[in-house]
This record gives sequence, C-alpha cells and structure tokens, in this order.
Amino acid sequence: MHTKGKNTIFHETISGKSHQSRKFCIFMSNYTPEYILGLDIGTTGNRAILFDHSGAIAAQAYKELTQYYPQPGWVEHDPVQIWQDTLTCIQQIFKTAGILAKQIAAIGLTVQRETCLLWDKTTGKPLHNAIVWLARRTAPMCRELAEKGYTEEIQNRTGLVLDAYFSATKGC
Repeated sequence: MHTKGKNTIFHETISGKSHQSRKFCIFMSNYTPEYILGLDIGTTGNRAILFDHSGAIAAQAYKELTQYYPQPGWVEHDPVQIWQDTLTCIQQIFKTAGILAKQIAAIGLTVQRETCLLWDKTTGKPLHNAIVWLARRTAPMCRELAEKGYTEEIQNRTGLVLDAYFSATKGC
C-alpha cells in the first residue's frame, strides 16, 4: 500500500491466461460512490450487475462458462476463464453505464460454494481446474469412509453429512 496525499493506492498483482502479471490499482478519494456492483460467479456462467442508488439495474453483463467433463461424473471449470470472464463482465458494465471504478460504493459476491480450487501459494496460479460442486468423483471415497464407520464422526466434527457434494474430499 502506498499513500499519496489523501489518496491511498492498493496494488494487487494477478496472472492472466497469458501468464503475464498485471497490476491493478484502486484509488480511494473524496469522490462519493453511487453504485453497487453485484457479481454472481455461477455454475453455468458469470454475471455482473450494476445497481444505482435507487436499487435499479443500471447495467448488466453475462458470460457463459465452459463445462469440462473429463470422465463420467466429473465436472470441472477453468479457473483462469472464471477470472477473465468476471473481469470482462465488469468492464462491459462500466462501459455500458459510462462509469469508473471509483464510482462503486460496494461489491456483493455470490459463488458456487462447494466448488473446490487449489492454487500455488507462491505464484497464485491454479494447480488444476476447479472441481465443480456437481462432480461425483469422490463418491467412492465417501463410500469407503462410510464403510469404515466414519459417517457419524464426520457429521459430528463438521455438521455435514458425508457426501461428494461437499469440498472436503475434493481436495484429497
């Protein structure tokens, strides 16, 4: 974080599909923001919706997400596509509405919840495609855990039923 006068600059470096680092800056100033940005990172696509001060939709954009089925019962998403499509949707609504990022007062986010993504903590790059909540690839592991008598212990520790829907077995 760098400080210049009354403005604070936050820098975040990200990696895109081209594997070139990009630096994004957010400038905070005395400007009064007037929009709320809603991001819906869903199973079938990404959506950005811009709401004005009265709650009316000022602009929206949607990009369909490619589904990958490497084996029966497996569902994956490309994490770089998720990120780039989200950025594209945001850029589209800013252009459509004719606004700048500094006019955003808040951002609301909803995601796929039980979709699992692992990344390298040093590079920030994904280690694999995201394993989508729909994937049943860990159902055999869940059956094995149940056969070994772990069902009750897992539910007691996590509050969740033993099922391939949940993220815990997807990271194994």
